[in-house]
Amino acid sequence: MSRLFCVAALVCAIASSGCGYALAGRGSFLPSDIRVVGIPQLVNRTTFFDVEQILTEKIRNEFIGRGKYRVVPDAAGADALLNAEIISITLSPVGLTNTQLASRYQFVLTMKVDFVDARVNRSLWENDALSFTGEYDLTAST
Repeated sequence: MSRLFCVAALVCAIASSGCGYALAGRGSFLPSDIRVVGIPQLVNRTTFFDVEQILTEKIRNEFIGRGKYRVVPDAAGADALLNAEIISITLSPVGLTNTQLASRYQFVLTMKVDFVDARVNRSLWENDALSFTGEYDLTAST
């Protein structure tokens, strides 16, 4: 199996697992009058195929799982809107086998995120470089 295929498989595995990230607790950081959240598909500025679809679904499911919000796929009818762009994904080998092949990778995903009160077009929270970092073992099944 080529190294490129292994790396691509690793990215898919990480993205499909939601990067192992979940919001802690079930509270809300949003104003109480926000009930409908628009979450359009994320914009993918990377060369990694389909990662925007996978992460959009994971983010929508996180909001739905909190039980307080109705999630819609666009701004129509939304009280708030989550706009996000995947800026970069980097994979760096951080562990090697005894034959000097990568056995462990560091994964860094950077996003630009803006959460807007759609009713008054005011940003509630934004971060131009929201970053998630994790390390993952590369196994034969990955």
